[in-house]
Amino acid sequence: MGTLEVWARPASRRDSIEWDEWRRRWIVSCREPPTEGRANAAILDFLAKQLGVTGTAVRLVTGGRTRAKLVEVDALTDSEIAERLHHSHSRAE
Repeated sequence: MGTLEVWARPASRRDSIEWDEWRRRWIVSCREPPTEGRANAAILDFLAKQLGVTGTAVRLVTGGRTRAKLVEVDALTDSEIAERLHHSHSRAE
């Protein structure tokens, strides 16, 4: 099981992900507003798709009501998560 640090940007114009080199974390933007857990659900779903895993494999550990979040991913190591996200991020540019 791996983890990743995420900075959420809810209510954005589009769903996207970018690497913040200075803070060493992923910035995930989603179109959903930060109400009733909609943005959290959208971010977890987006991450699952980017990582190529099922939605149930991605869980919010901390940060339910804050922008700084810690996410767990079953069946992937930290290095596999980083590799997959960097690969999907570079294709989107």
